Order: sequence, then structure tokens, then C-alpha cells
Amino acid sequence: MWDNRIIVIGSGAAGLMAAIHAAEAGSVALITDGPLGRSNSIMAQGGLQLPRPGEAALRSFEDDIRRSARDQVDAERVRTFVENVDTTISELVEWGLDLDRDERGDIVRRSAGGLSEPRIVSVRDQIGPAIMKVLRKVVESCPVEIREHTTVVDLRPIDGGIEVVVRERDGNVKTLRARAVVCCTGGTAHREAVRLAQPTTNPANRNHELFDVLRGLGLPLIQEDYFQYQPFGIVETWGVEGGKCVPESIVNFPVRLLDRERRDIGEIRRDRYDLTHLMFELAEQGRAVELGDGRRGFWLTLSDLDEATIAATFPKVHHFQQRAGALGQDILVYPFLHYYLGGFRTGPRGATEIPGLYLAGEMVGGLHGRNRLMGNGITDSLVHGAIAGKAAREYVARNRN
Repeated sequence: MWDNRIIVIGSGAAGLMAAIHAAEAGSVALITDGPLGRSNSIMAQGGLQLPRPGEAALRSFEDDIRRSARDQVDAERVRTFVENVDTTISELVEWGLDLDRDERGDIVRRSAGGLSEPRIVSVRDQIGPAIMKVLRKVVESCPVEIREHTTVVDLRPIDGGIEVVVRERDGNVKTLRARAVVCCTGGTAHREAVRLAQPTTNPANRNHELFDVLRGLGLPLIQEDYFQYQPFGIVETWGVEGGKCVPESIVNFPVRLLDRERRDIGEIRRDRYDLTHLMFELAEQGRAVELGDGRRGFWLTLSDLDEATIAATFPKVHHFQQRAGALGQDILVYPFLHYYLGGFRTGPRGATEIPGLYLAGEMVGGLHGRNRLMGNGITDSLVHGAIAGKAAREYVARNRN
């Protein structure tokens, strides 16, 4: 009767982690609408949030999340997240994630807007590709059936399980049955950017399709209209699918934001919510550089940094400047729509109101509130992907009949 004990939908960071941790249940399938690992996760640049050891550091992390979110969070979800970050990242390191380290071999932690202490760990500005390479290798070694180029077109509860209707690469439509399903197909930021005709860091995707299916099942949403902007979108890539940005960890170096008259606009270590709203307000006041084609921005003073520093710490940014013939120059930046902050309401381990249905990643609300701290997006996907995979495995073990 059952095609699989567990089906995981999506092969970004959350989906791969869920599949890895569900694998012990046996008969686990991973469904992805493209090749394995193609997702927004691979585009992550900034890093992960990793607090230092000790209870005080965990509470500081939790306080930063609450303050950044303007206290609009699910307290239990935040606590679960904070208490599982170290275990999750330690697991990735054990699997081969090679984080930046100093000359003594200690993990380098950097600051970012809204952080009370340095907590960002990374692999230069290429944390997404590094993580996804590790996760793909691990999931391919697990007893998981990988179904690539397969699109989920419907999902519905049945007695004792869930039906998943898929369209395969050849166009054939099949119905699969599973005891439990973990959905990890991302948020709706790209659709929102298209709706508003705004620049975005998100490449074209179909994340909204399964999101709408789940909404149709009556799953409750939280903070449905909350979206976030990344303040340092590179204006030259405005209008390009998946516009590029400068990681916010650039604020660890002596850079400034300047208006059209080359005046400093103020403190740039503030959190994303405050900084992007400041930039929007100043643009409305006429202080942004206007390119005459609808694009605008502020000068990020990369000219204050030597080329070797940019090349070593931000190779993607260095490569972009090199291709643009702009090495040693300032770069024009503006907030790009970046991330969906709202989403479905679940329990702290991803359980929904439908027995056997779990969610993880950007499609779930309650962790970030009004504003997400840099690095907490992919960290959220990793932590809650692992938790949801374990929860689905335990659910199946309890309901074997």
C-alpha cells in the first residue's frame, strides 16, 4: 500500500538535511523538481550563525533574534533553534565542511548588522556552495531514493498517510503514498518580487506552487505579508534573474555608505530592517544616485579596502568587480527583495495540523518575525530540516501499522 515510509520534497539545505536524518526509517524518497541540490541554498554567501560555547552565548543569540524580530516570534521555535545550532553545524564540520579558521586553527567569527557579538562563520563568501557540496555527498551515501526532475503537483491526506501526486520528467503523472511527508520547498519571495516589479536576489523558481497547495489544505499562516530586503544588492545586477549582493559581513571592514553627494548616510552596522528603511527613506528624499532608468543606489566604499582583502574574504565580489572592470572602485548598492519572513505555522519540530506532514525552511514562519538576522536563513534550513527529518522518522516508527 505504501510506496515509501517518508517522502521529502525539495533538495535545498532543509530538504537534504531532512532526508539524511529520515533515512534510518528505511524506504525514504527525496523528490526534487530539478537536479539534486538545485535551490536558493546554493546561492547563500554570508555565512551561518554559530554562537560561542556556553549558556550566556546562547541567551545572547536568542536575545539578538528577538530584538531583530521586534519580539514578533514563536518563543518555543526560537528556543528550539538556538539550542540545536551547535549540534547541527558540528555535524556539518564532521561531514567535511571546512569553515574559515585563523592561524591557530580556531573558527573565525565575524559580526553583522544587529549582532551583539561576532557569530558569523563562513567559507569566505561561498557558504552555500560549500554546504550543498557536503550535503549532496552525504545524502548520496544514504539509503534514500532520489527522484530528480519530478514536480509535486498535489498533496492530500489519506487514512494513515499522505498522497503525493507528481509529474515526472516525461510528463507522466503518478500518485505516491507515504506514511509521512516533509516539505522543504522554500518561500515566495520571487513571486512577490515579480508582483511588485522589484529587484530580487532570488532566481526564478516555482516554490509558490507547493506553497499554494499547502495553503489550500487549510494550513494556518503567520505573518503572511512579511518580506525582507538585503541592503547591499548590486545595482548593476538589478533586473537580472537572481541579482547579486555584497555579504553584510563586509561591515567588519572599514566601509561606508555614501549618497549622491558622497555624504555618509550613517551607521551601517544596524540590522537589515533599520538599514533598508533608512535607504528607502533617503532615496525618497532624493539622496540616492539615480541612473535615469529607474535604478538607484548608494555608494558602498569598497575603495576603502585593498584588493587583496576583497579577493581573500569576498572572492565572489572580487570576481564581479574584476569582470566589471571596477577593481578598486566603490560599488553602487540598493536593497533587493531577498527572503520570505512569514510562512506556515508549525510546532517547534515542524509538525503541522495534518498527521504525518512536516515543514521546514523558508516556508515556515515564527522564527524571524519582522527582521531576519544575516546568516539565520540557511542556518534555519539546516537546523529545522534535520529536526523535521528526525520527527518524521519518529512518527513513522510510532505508526508502523
